[in-house]
Amino acid sequence: MDPKGVPIWIEYAKLIISMSTPIVTGIVGYLVLQLGFGIEKNKQLNQELVKKRLAFYDAVAPDLNRLFCFYQVVGDWSDLDPAKIIEMTRRIDKNFYVYRFIFSDKIFETYIEFSRGYFEPYAGAGLPARLRLDVHYVKRQMGSKFDEAWLPNVARAPGDHGEQSALYRRLMTDLGRTITGPSTVSTTG
Repeated sequence: MDPKGVPIWIEYAKLIISMSTPIVTGIVGYLVLQLGFGIEKNKQLNQELVKKRLAFYDAVAPDLNRLFCFYQVVGDWSDLDPAKIIEMTRRIDKNFYVYRFIFSDKIFETYIEFSRGYFEPYAGAGLPARLRLDVHYVKRQMGSKFDEAWLPNVARAPGDHGEQSALYRRLMTDLGRTITGPSTVSTTG
């Protein structure tokens, strides 16, 4: 015991506590600082990812829309033909395959489903995919502008313009949600 009648171990405990408080405060401060740096780094990474996704969207959305217009016979469909559609599809495919890993698997699966609704792949060795056109609907909508020379480029199993419209909306909605978040994209239309 010390002269005041306080056990010595209490004095040692006070000394240890008074010395450890700045050390613990320093460690906690360092950890909070590291957490802050991690959050900031993650925020910057997410911003870059959103920029990449927007650039991807800017690259594929116009071609997807033109493809949709041709199959639905709306908008600027009249300056398109199967050769131009295949050319656009190759650009779209390239972008989806290059950037597929910055999106969820669901986005890529939705694109594959979309593609199967619009095209019959593997028409033969060295041949492009065939268009899954709803020929009766397209002929009725295009009238005399339908070119019978397109028929070799049309799949045997026709597409359904209603299903194709739904596939397009689903793909574009899912892409929009992935880029901007679920609350900013309308699913109606």
